[in-house]
Amino acid sequence: MSQRFVKGQKSKLSALTPGTDLYVGVHVDAPGATWDISCFGLDASGRLSDDRYFVFFNQPESPEGALRKLGPQQGDTDSFRVLLDKVPATIGRLAFCAAIDAEGTAQGIRSGHLRLVVDGVEVARYAFAGEEFGAERAVIVADLYRKDGWRFGAVGQGFAGGLADLIRSFGGTVDDEPAPPAPGQPAGAPQQAPAPPGQQAGQQAGQQPGPQAGAAATLSGFHEVDKPGERWVKQNSYLVRVTLGPDCHARRGSMVAYQGNVKFEYKGSGGLRSLFEGAVTGQQLRLMTCKGQGDVFLAEDATNLHLLRLDGQTLCVNANNVLAFDATLQTALRRIESPAIPGGGMFHLEVGGQGTVVVMTRGTPVTLPVRGPTYADMNALVAWTAGMRVSASTQLRISRQAYAGGPAEGIALQFMAMGDHFIVVQPYEV
Repeated sequence: MSQRFVKGQKSKLSALTPGTDLYVGVHVDAPGATWDISCFGLDASGRLSDDRYFVFFNQPESPEGALRKLGPQQGDTDSFRVLLDKVPATIGRLAFCAAIDAEGTAQGIRSGHLRLVVDGVEVARYAFAGEEFGAERAVIVADLYRKDGWRFGAVGQGFAGGLADLIRSFGGTVDDEPAPPAPGQPAGAPQQAPAPPGQQAGQQAGQQPGPQAGAAATLSGFHEVDKPGERWVKQNSYLVRVTLGPDCHARRGSMVAYQGNVKFEYKGSGGLRSLFEGAVTGQQLRLMTCKGQGDVFLAEDATNLHLLRLDGQTLCVNANNVLAFDATLQTALRRIESPAIPGGGMFHLEVGGQGTVVVMTRGTPVTLPVRGPTYADMNALVAWTAGMRVSASTQLRISRQAYAGGPAEGIALQFMAMGDHFIVVQPYEV
């Protein structure tokens, strides 16, 4: 009988099957999009130190025949044969990934699965769908990895870039592709002869040159905002640019553009959990690390963005409102415990030290000083200063659900403090 896995679930392979000759089938149903399926053979540190063990459409087999791409069959988009006994000891993890080949995102996946089959019998299956992802263009679906023997893990981790960025994130290199020919000119076409004196190149004889500005003039009001010497610069109310040098952490899927030699890593840093999800409460904070030299532009669903510069202070930010922050900041994932809160608690990110945190709001927020008992709806609460006494209250009786599956009443948090404290709220409720 096939065991059904959920995201994050792991198991010893020996608990599923004694076999070591595996069929791994991956299915991605995404109308209008093509997904490339690949297998990364990674070393003990999670890096592609030997690219001969990257099995994909241009390299369908690894040395020793340990990994072999079989192609579409048995209803799967793609499939592999894995001979675990032949996998060299230098390979500690086999990561099965899917990356989109053209336009689209992982949200367009109608349904998908990865399954393990041994001797014609399915022994494990992990199913996933587009609602689990955002604007990611690749998915790390599942792993086979060594830990006291081989184990299987359902990963389901979205990745902002495509296949090339996925390769780089694992430490691999991608050969530069030649620039495509100009529209209407096939590759290798002879170049035009120089234009006659007084005539611009590409201009027919007797034809007057058109205006030089063109689209650039039309878009002149939307040029990049540059403030020399500043690391974080707001481009407008909804878009921020960070200049790398020191690393930064950002919400996964928030990168809209970047320039320079930039890498995106999808692991936690400094004790911060890189993947934190509350399926019951609807709260989530999934982070990536931006590394290298260059500029990264960040945005999320056209929410209003605010740069909060910390100079030794400590601030608590609702997990749903965190967009990005400097990796130099001290961070801790905290939870306000209360049986009144659906799921038993509310998560927030506590940040302190020297650096900047980018906070998202729906609409223009308001900062309220806490001079006495102060109440805030959980969904409207954005941030607050650390050190206050916080407790849950259900005094607000209204006809709506605070979270999917939650009670039809408003959950408010009560803040009490002495001294210079404040809370930040937004004009928005779930």
